[in-house]
Amino acid sequence: MSKHLFVYGSLRNEFDNPMATFLNGNAEYICEGKLQGFLYDVETYPGAIHDFTTDAAVLGQVFKMEDEAFIFNVLDPYEGVEDELFTRQICPVDIGEEGTKEMINCWVYLFNLPTIFLKKIENGNYIEYDKKMKRLSPDRLPPYRYTGDI
Repeated sequence: MSKHLFVYGSLRNEFDNPMATFLNGNAEYICEGKLQGFLYDVETYPGAIHDFTTDAAVLGQVFKMEDEAFIFNVLDPYEGVEDELFTRQICPVDIGEEGTKEMINCWVYLFNLPTIFLKKIENGNYIEYDKKMKRLSPDRLPPYRYTGDI
């Protein structure tokens, strides 16, 4: 098992929302990372698909968790794991400096529905995409997934 979590969307520390605040308060930010695969625009949030056969990457952040069960009890419902919108899987994430590879295994919430009709976020960077689209503010949460206080 892994004590690391890779996040690429509203859980990143650039966002100021209850779930990002929860993660920052209960896990330690380690570094930036890259997941081999693709990132999609799923209306008000991103969805990543792991694909080890591509050179494309999803950009995100790696956190170290001390109490994974506690963190996952809060994040799994937010990420729609019970509804099978996302699955939580362990994937290799590259945390190496530019031009080098250093892989660690991280838990990642991966999108679990077909992507054929979704827009691909070509550069794999949700923060840049979000700013370019100017549709979300940093404190915005997908409204149907967050149901109350932590």
